Amino acid sequence: MLRDVLLDIMFGCSHSALLIGSTVIALATILFIKSNARRKRVRSNRCKVAKQCVKYKKTISTVAERITEKKFSPEQVDSITELSLSELVASLKNGRLKAVDVLNAYQSKAIEQNEQYNFITTFLEEAEDAALALDESDKPKGMLHGVPVSLKDFFTVKGYDTTLGMARYVDSPWAEDCVVVKVLKYQGAIPFMKTNIPQTNLHFDCSNPIFGRTLNPWSKQRTPGGSSGGEAAAIAAGSSIVGMGSDIGGSIRIPAHFCGICGIKPTVGRISKKGLHMFKGENLLAASMGPMGRDVDSVATMMKALLVPYMFELDPMTPPLTFNTEEYESNRPLKIGFYLEDDWSVPIPACNRAVELAVATLKSQGHEVVPYSPTRAQEMYLDYYMRFCMADGGQELLKSLEDEPVFDPTIKGQVSVLKLPKILRTTLAILLKPMMPLLSRMILCLNGFRSIKDMNEKKCDIQEWQLKILQDWERLGLDAVVCPVAPCVAVLNGYPAKCLGALSYTAYYNLADFPAGVVPVTTVTAEDDQNLKSYYNYDVLWMKNMKMGCVDAIGLPVGVQCVTKPWHEELCLRVMRDVENGLKKD
Repeated sequence: MLRDVLLDIMFGCSHSALLIGSTVIALATILFIKSNARRKRVRSNRCKVAKQCVKYKKTISTVAERITEKKFSPEQVDSITELSLSELVASLKNGRLKAVDVLNAYQSKAIEQNEQYNFITTFLEEAEDAALALDESDKPKGMLHGVPVSLKDFFTVKGYDTTLGMARYVDSPWAEDCVVVKVLKYQGAIPFMKTNIPQTNLHFDCSNPIFGRTLNPWSKQRTPGGSSGGEAAAIAAGSSIVGMGSDIGGSIRIPAHFCGICGIKPTVGRISKKGLHMFKGENLLAASMGPMGRDVDSVATMMKALLVPYMFELDPMTPPLTFNTEEYESNRPLKIGFYLEDDWSVPIPACNRAVELAVATLKSQGHEVVPYSPTRAQEMYLDYYMRFCMADGGQELLKSLEDEPVFDPTIKGQVSVLKLPKILRTTLAILLKPMMPLLSRMILCLNGFRSIKDMNEKKCDIQEWQLKILQDWERLGLDAVVCPVAPCVAVLNGYPAKCLGALSYTAYYNLADFPAGVVPVTTVTAEDDQNLKSYYNYDVLWMKNMKMGCVDAIGLPVGVQCVTKPWHEELCLRVMRDVENGLKKD
């Protein structure tokens, strides 16, 4: 037909043929121009990525050269990096250690470990000058005088990119520090490096086209989790003593669990979000900022340092609640609920055993521990949490990835489904429903909301559900709840793309907006591994994948999740501390 139309045009046939032919040529030209422009943008983004890789290597080599000149021995480095946070702060404040030596020790350790695990996105060049200034000052500055602090590459620092793992944000340095960074500096801390995140910062793996894949220090074959995976890996590798992460569905807690460290997701707004690099519309399901560290006391110290009047002055939208030391240090017996599984997924044996160990140690300290069942866990995860994540049908996510080199398999899978027309996604979900009803529901959630009315009704449902949880806690007299962090331990690299249902235990408390923290409890034993291989036969596809990703995980860390009512982060930390201390005694 097109050939005939063109022949008609060439040999002067009808006016209508000329009109149709002209339209076809015009449309083809427009499509060619758009396609060519897109290819240019993709090439430009690839050039940005290559340029950033060169800059990244140069930054690390510059710091490495400076450290080499100072001739630190491994023993000197270890003598500093093996100190607890309280020991380090005391040594810095009494002058036994200099801030610049502590900084250099952690930089040295980070360079060494980064070669194996790839967690650094950049060193902050002004850190050395900040350390020297502290050493020259007459008196200690703040609660964190001279403490090197790492930052997930989501926290904005003046003069540096915050890429979210995407090429479009390369060469876009921020004009000022975010509030969290300002408060850390006010307290005498030295932000010294930024750590890796997944592309888009929205899932629980840790790889992107700019900085590559971060590996788990416990096993290079496994993910450190995400999205604060670089931060967890750096702390687990001894390359940072404390750091800052963010959490919108488990992004602090899952990496802490996978890497054997501690972390807390506070109530949304307890720590300021002002000045951060956020996606548009993220207030529908808001991220929470929180500290990560080797032990509970480190995390609590960071919370104390952040929850001060200076933060409330910088961000008047943050509730002026300073750290409640009395609640954190209290020894009163608590009533604590626990559960081993929700109604969405069955954890592997090691994760259940970790909860049982935590329950036993809490009981041994005089706490009353009782069974508890989470309210509507499967429904809230599938029909509410996932739908709010994709409220616009994934359009903002697709727009942000336009012209981007998509690197991570998790993102590739999401993009492939989201690019399907809504009618095709719906048809696919209907066809899958008889065989895979849960997968069918997950696909339907990607369509987002039908209307503003639908969205508002869902928001009202969530508020009623939150009240129901609080009423249940009041009825049972609960102070806290202990449960799994996830149904799995650190899965093999690439497996998070196959296990997207694994977030229900953490996402539940993002949706409820309860503070939740993670503390390591045990490691996977040979018996755990054998039980998983022999007795656990999952009949849901993503859970089968999860099992395959978890086998032969002997020696990997296993944590538990501790949860308290909104605005009671100090009590959450106290429960975490009791678990930690009880296990040390045992």
